[in-house]
Amino acid sequence: MAWFIPPTRLDPVEQLPFLQQVENNPGRNHWIKGFAGSGKSVFYFIAYL
Repeated sequence: MAWFIPPTRLDPVEQLPFLQQVENNPGRNHWIKGFAGSGKSVFYFIAYL
């Protein structure tokens, strides 16, 4: 998957804490907010791998 964003390129202030929150609370719903084309679906995919 050449398009896959490596964890070292994720924002340490917003994106990494969200991924940790998803990882620590697997049965809960999580909200991803952003404009069309901002990468929400890709980030959602990364969060649930």
